[in-house]
Amino acid sequence: MGAGERRDRLGCLQSFIVAAPVDAPPVVTVFDQTALHGQVYAASQSQLFTVSDADHDAITQYDFWNTGTGGGRFLLAGTALGTGQDNYVSAAQLAQLNYRSGSGTDTLYVRRVRRFRLGCLVARL
Repeated sequence: MGAGERRDRLGCLQSFIVAAPVDAPPVVTVFDQTALHGQVYAASQSQLFTVSDADHDAITQYDFWNTGTGGGRFLLAGTALGTGQDNYVSAAQLAQLNYRSGSGTDTLYVRRVRRFRLGCLVARL
């Protein structure tokens, strides 16, 4: 018998290998900002962050977190989102998301959701 063959009661079995491609995670790049009080940044215009995916997988959702210490707020269609909590925004809603700066320094975070898998909440805006 040759390599990869096995003989049993059913006859010769031939082995084969299935190799799946490596799934590269998306990369989030963030941009620190020095803002005037009340300055508005559009999330969809890459003013705060960009996301790229080497596999061209769709980003389906984003999670935004604001510590709230500086008084700034994420706004979705003009409505303020909560601070100190996860704020999930679909890819379709991203065009409606803005960040309005407050009077102090805020630490903001973003993570992406791809195919129902959450990324790490580590990127600082």
